[in-house]
Amino acid sequence: LSSGAAMSEFPAESLRKKLLSLTPTQQSIQTTSLWLIHYRAHAAAAVRVWLQDLQRCAPADRLKHLYLANDIVLQSRKSGPEYNQAFRDALPEAISKVCEYTGSVPKVTRMLGIWLERKAYDASFVDMLSEIAEESSSSGSSSRNSKGSNGSGISKRSKHLGGGGGGG
Repeated sequence: LSSGAAMSEFPAESLRKKLLSLTPTQQSIQTTSLWLIHYRAHAAAAVRVWLQDLQRCAPADRLKHLYLANDIVLQSRKSGPEYNQAFRDALPEAISKVCEYTGSVPKVTRMLGIWLERKAYDASFVDMLSEIAEESSSSGSSSRNSKGSNGSGISKRSKHLGGGGGGG
C-alpha cells in the first residue's frame, strides 16, 4: 500500500537534493537526466522544481540546469513528449535567467542550434528562445515584451544557429 503511494507522487525533495549536488559534468548530467526521465509521468512537477531551483541558484551555476534540460529533452524524445512539452513552458524564463550571466550566451546559442538540428523544438520556438537569450545578455535582468517580434528574422536566425560546427 505505501509503495503504491510512493509511486503516485513525485519526489520533489529528492530532485532538489540532486540539483544541489549537480555538476556540469557529463556523468552528473546524464545520471540526473536518466533519474528524471524515469519520472516522466511527473514531468510538469519535475520541471517546476527544476525552474524554481534554477531561479534560486547563483548566476554562474544556472547553466548546469540548462545542460540537464538539454539532456532530458534530447534523450526523453524516445520515450514520450512529456518533458519536451513541460520544458517548452519553462524554457523562456529559464533562458532569460541563464543568459543574465553573459558568459553563458554562446553556450546557450550552441544548445539552441542543436535543438534546431535535431528537431527537438520547431524553428519559431528556437528563434524566440534565441531572441530572449540575446535580450537578456544585452539588457541584464530587465525583460522586454517580445509579443511584437518580427517573423522575418526566423529564417536568418535559424541559419545562424544551425551553422555551428558539427561534432558527435
